[in-house]
Amino acid sequence: YQEALESFFQVAQTTRDPKQEAMHRAAVLDFVRAYAEVGKADKARPAFQRVDPAMAEEMLETLAQLYLDQGKLDRAAYVHQELIKGAPRSARVCDWQYRIARGMLSMPGASNADKIREIENLARLAHTLESQAPLPAAHQQECRANAMAMASELARAYHNEAQKTRNPSSLDYAVRLYQAFLDNFAADPQRAELAHLQAEAMWLQAALEPNDRLQRARWASAAAAFGAIAASDPKRATLAS
Repeated sequence: YQEALESFFQVAQTTRDPKQEAMHRAAVLDFVRAYAEVGKADKARPAFQRVDPAMAEEMLETLAQLYLDQGKLDRAAYVHQELIKGAPRSARVCDWQYRIARGMLSMPGASNADKIREIENLARLAHTLESQAPLPAAHQQECRANAMAMASELARAYHNEAQKTRNPSSLDYAVRLYQAFLDNFAADPQRAELAHLQAEAMWLQAALEPNDRLQRARWASAAAAFGAIAASDPKRATLAS
């Protein structure tokens, strides 16, 4: 692989002539394939810039996909984070964050806190991009749909698990993910239902809290959440009360 890497580099350097554009592009992308076998993720950007600065972003994205295909999820996440740092206004930025969040769900060794954090990042990014409107409409819609689905579906999954296992940590994750949805997709029709589910999760948090002082605080938070629902949503006022 190292010999192949060096050979593709040489071909890429000797085919910069526009007349050899197809050969140059093939050599550059084959360089990435070899790099995926022997290179280091944290050295990829400078290595690719030496090969062809104009194609460095495309090379990084190709490398991230190769890492995903090979099951090297931690490396794929790192490269996608580098892409976001290097091109925060790219039309692909939300897709990169979505890939990080999705990969984190099946990454060996990733903690639940890591998974929640990346989904929260995705929801915030979707909201920010929507308010600033830098993405084409199709990209924006996909970004929003992916973020809402990940936050709401995983929140429900943790909530359902906690109802069976009475695990406080699962409730914490459910409440955080519900909040990520509520903070970033306030106008979505699902908001009322998820707000109610979050309040129920907060109520169960209070019921399971062994510390008297913290339990009182949790009861107050849950009551406030139900009160807000009753005040803002007449259809749910009876249930919330």
